[in-house]
Amino acid sequence: MWSCDYFGRKVNIQLGAALSVLGGAFQGGAAALAMFQVGRFISGLGIGILVTVCPMYLSEMSSPFVRGFMVGYHAIFLVFGYMLSAWLGYGCYWATAANPNFAWRFPLCMQCLAPALLLAGSPWVPRSPRWLISKDKLEEAMTVLTRLRQSPDDPDNLVAREEFYQISEQLKLDQQKLKSTGYGVWSAVWKKKSYRKRMFMGFMIQFGAEVSGPLIINNYAVILYTNLGQTGGMPLLLSAVWLTTAGLIYNPGGAWLHDKVNSRRWMFMSMLVPQIESATVLVIYFYFPETARLTLEEIAQIFGDDVAVHITDASQEEQYKLEKVIEQHERGIPDAQASVEPVGKTV
Repeated sequence: MWSCDYFGRKVNIQLGAALSVLGGAFQGGAAALAMFQVGRFISGLGIGILVTVCPMYLSEMSSPFVRGFMVGYHAIFLVFGYMLSAWLGYGCYWATAANPNFAWRFPLCMQCLAPALLLAGSPWVPRSPRWLISKDKLEEAMTVLTRLRQSPDDPDNLVAREEFYQISEQLKLDQQKLKSTGYGVWSAVWKKKSYRKRMFMGFMIQFGAEVSGPLIINNYAVILYTNLGQTGGMPLLLSAVWLTTAGLIYNPGGAWLHDKVNSRRWMFMSMLVPQIESATVLVIYFYFPETARLTLEEIAQIFGDDVAVHITDASQEEQYKLEKVIEQHERGIPDAQASVEPVGKTV
């Protein structure tokens, strides 16, 4: 996380991809157990970086109206990778008798392909506009936002300009508020109530997703089916079929529904109801706030923080005033915001 703030999201994606390629190469070409274990360790570092920074990057690059689907891409391709590895394992199983080395080395080498493509394509990936603004790289940030939000229906790039202004003002406000508390960025995570709630929710969501056992079932599926009496390649085939349903149906469908249902809470609860997790459903309903169709800056108010500028939930009159403020701000008129209050909703 520190590295994401200091070096940027894009650099960390490149680092994670490079480590994943290196780790996969060590494993596929292992001449001894120690070399294989080193490869596993390096791959773990790379994957640990990627699963942290990729959802962050996707959420910062996406519009609030498609953020559910965009961030859902992370889970879609994660499970899609599980699916491909399962079918690859099933196919290579039949090569075991003819070429045992190929049967286990080839699947391990194949894990280098996806991060290698990511690394090769990364020079054309734009840097996060939020990170750019935080580092005072304003011209590049505006260019990125304009390219991301441009539309024939918005010839003046008002959406990009509003988002640029909102991010800039929110970063200033957050820095002022944090400075007034006397906390550092990392200590505030524990000491500031709104930050602490976010951290707790993030932990509980991830914990809840894993404690239900999907990775246990995935990792030990072959042993599970073998113990149930399946033999030969059938355990591998059953595992691959199970992962195919998740990779091609459930994950893409869930990501698509996030923005169609327009409610993160109802998505969570509908997922848990079949599992009779009534207590968890109540916790989500009463404790988890609704974040759909709000910008990342506007979500802060739900947790008790101030929001400098409202966009998605502003009235038509407030939207008009905001446009005037942005025009004055772009012309360099001092105290532009103070001259045309309020900007968005009052916080």
